Amino acid sequence: MKHLANLPRQLLHGRRGWLGFSACVACWLRQNAGVATELMGPAICRGVAALALVAAAAAPARSELPPWVYGDDQRRAPLVVEIRVERSQAHGPIQTLQAKVLAVRRQSKGLALRPGSLLEILFNRRPAQPMGWAGPNPIPVLAPGTRTLAWLSPLPNQEPTHAPHRFAPAAGGRSFGPSLEEVMEP
Repeated sequence: MKHLANLPRQLLHGRRGWLGFSACVACWLRQNAGVATELMGPAICRGVAALALVAAAAAPARSELPPWVYGDDQRRAPLVVEIRVERSQAHGPIQTLQAKVLAVRRQSKGLALRPGSLLEILFNRRPAQPMGWAGPNPIPVLAPGTRTLAWLSPLPNQEPTHAPHRFAPAAGGRSFGPSLEEVMEP
């Protein structure tokens, strides 16, 4: 165990960044594990340093869905409206936005929204994801007074005369904000 006591000092002996850290790890392995001979030392050191660099660089990696996925979701949305958020409330994991329609850009048959209509938008708020998590953007929580475009889907089992009309975001994390409808799959 005495060889582990020198590790922090060896790792911090003047080298900075991931490359320096990797070189220190490689040198520590070579000195304490006895894996290199005088002839093979530099090659093994470079190999272990490269391996440590790749492992260290890959650890905090994040990934996002490509823009065309959100563009496809936006194109399929049955309702596209410009809204102004009137109220935003959280009830446990459920976020509720109450909004007023400022303009209707597109709506499917059966929807009869017009400027001035009131909407209620419901969605689950996702907890913060750990570092290195990959996947879609979370749906943003909009503050009261925010004006934005919204891509929405009606919630099932609603009375047509029920006001406010209830909807869910139709394009995940890109259900509010700028349009990605022009972005196509490569």
